Amino acid sequence: MPVDWDEVKYRVTQAVGAGIGITFAEFVAEFASRAIGWNGWKKLTLKTVIKVLLGVLLIIASAFVPVSAALILDMAGVGAIGSIALDVLYFAVRGGVWGLAEKAAAVVKARGLRSAGAAVAALKRLESAGAQVAGVR
Repeated sequence: MPVDWDEVKYRVTQAVGAGIGITFAEFVAEFASRAIGWNGWKKLTLKTVIKVLLGVLLIIASAFVPVSAALILDMAGVGAIGSIALDVLYFAVRGGVWGLAEKAAAVVKARGLRSAGAAVAALKRLESAGAQVAGVR
C-alpha cells in the first residue's frame, strides 16, 4: 500500500501546530499567573481566560495567512484551548497528570504488575491513606 505523502505532511503540520499552541499558551498563562501571584481558583480562571483568548486569536489569525501557516495557526489555537483540560486536572488532582503517573508508577514498583486490578486497588489504598509521592506538590 503506497504512502500518501500529502496526508503525512498534513498530519505532521497539524501536530506541529498543536504542539506550538500548547507550549505557547501554557507559557503565557503560567507566566501571567506567577507574575500576578494568583493561586487556586484565581489561577485556574486566569489561565483559562488567557488560553481561550489566545486560542481564539490564533484561529482568527489563521484566516489571514497562507494555507500552510493557516493550518499551523488553526491547530495552535485548538491546542491552546485544549490544554485547559490539563490545568483543570492539575487543580483537581494533586500533581495533575504527572502526579497521577508518579503515583501509579510507585504502586507498580512496590507491588509489581501482577494484575491491573491489583494495581488499581493499591492506587486507591494509597490515595485513601493520603500518602504523597516524592516530587508531587
